[in-house]
Amino acid sequence: LLEAVSPIKGQALDNALQQLMETELIYGRGTPPKASYIFKHALVQDTAYVSLLRGRRQRIHADIAQVLKERSPKEEYPPAIIAHHFAEAGLAEQAAPYWLAAAELALAQSAPVEAEHQASAGLALIPRVTEGPERDALELGLLVARANAVIPLKSISAPETFAALADAKQLLDRGVGTDLQRVSILYGLCSASTLTAR
Repeated sequence: LLEAVSPIKGQALDNALQQLMETELIYGRGTPPKASYIFKHALVQDTAYVSLLRGRRQRIHADIAQVLKERSPKEEYPPAIIAHHFAEAGLAEQAAPYWLAAAELALAQSAPVEAEHQASAGLALIPRVTEGPERDALELGLLVARANAVIPLKSISAPETFAALADAKQLLDRGVGTDLQRVSILYGLCSASTLTAR
């Protein structure tokens, strides 16, 4: 992966990594090509990261995301990692569907905190996604994922849950969504309204 996104290839890359390990800026684990590398300290990593110009950082993130996406069918890369790199590259169109996949995976693994964070990250990108049916379907999926994540965290009657479901209903009213999504959203709204009725 490192060689795929690095401008340095082959032996030159191995030599550069060896120099970084000798100066103890990074530590290596394993043997190439399955080796992994980490910075000695988070401050070293942060300093190296901020020293890159914004455009260069975005290009690196885009390259990483593209390589992970291409290798994803053969090797399992978490969709949250791919989404993060696309988002950091400023590529909202590519990042948002991966945030949805990450949120749905987190929900399937009973991780509502992560699912809520990932769905919210995807929703934040929606204004930068090209308008159309695909964007509407993506937004609806993210809203449903966010509502399903907030329910176990706060309850079905929480204002955050109701807001996500109400926004999702607006999309339903425009003809977006599947029958399953429609039933889920309407049931959620009905339950939330019943529980908050006085």
